[in-house]
Amino acid sequence: MRGVSSRWTIGTMAFLSGVTLGVAAGLLWAPQSGKRTREDLQDFATDTLDEAGEWVDTTKETFKDRFDDLLKRGKAAVGAV
Repeated sequence: MRGVSSRWTIGTMAFLSGVTLGVAAGLLWAPQSGKRTREDLQDFATDTLDEAGEWVDTTKETFKDRFDDLLKRGKAAVGAV
C-alpha cells in the first residue's frame, strides 16, 4: 500500500510542477510588460497556494472520515468476538 501511495504522490507532484512551469513559461513569453507578468505570476502563486490549502483540508477530512469508519468497524468486530 505504501508503494502505491508514494507513486501517486510523486505523480501528482510531477503533474503540478509541470502545470506550474507551463503557466510560468506562458506568462514569461506573453506580449505584455514585465510588471504585468510579475503581477500575474504573483496572483497565480497566491491562487495556487489557496487551492492547495483547500485540497489538503479536503483530503484530511476524507482520511479522517475513513479512519473513523475503520475504527468503528474494528470496535464492532472486537465487540462481536
